[in-house]
Amino acid sequence: MNDSIKSYLLAGICFVVGLSIGLVIPINNSTNPEPLSEGSQELSKSEIDGEAYIEKLEQEAQEALDNVYSGDTSIYQPNPEIINGMKEGVEINEMLCKTRGINCEAAKLFRKQYEDAKSGL
Repeated sequence: MNDSIKSYLLAGICFVVGLSIGLVIPINNSTNPEPLSEGSQELSKSEIDGEAYIEKLEQEAQEALDNVYSGDTSIYQPNPEIINGMKEGVEINEMLCKTRGINCEAAKLFRKQYEDAKSGL
């Protein structure tokens, strides 16, 4: 037999076997469902009392926001590639300011942002 015919025949057999397994497994699971335990049928208090659950979520969200805006900048480390790119942008704008008198305000702003990023703020 030709090798290409053998590979097509093997692929067809694998497809049929995979299809039959794919159909048999879901059928067996649907005919014999696992019984629910009695505890899982009861709703928890948080599911019944929606207002309390929403209040809890709002409190957790506020705590997360407080953690984000805590002002602790020690966790932020400056990325050297970004710092180098900012430095190049600052130098270009400062050169344009000195030589052509344009982008002077942007040069000052970019210099401040660069210094802040460089120090890790």
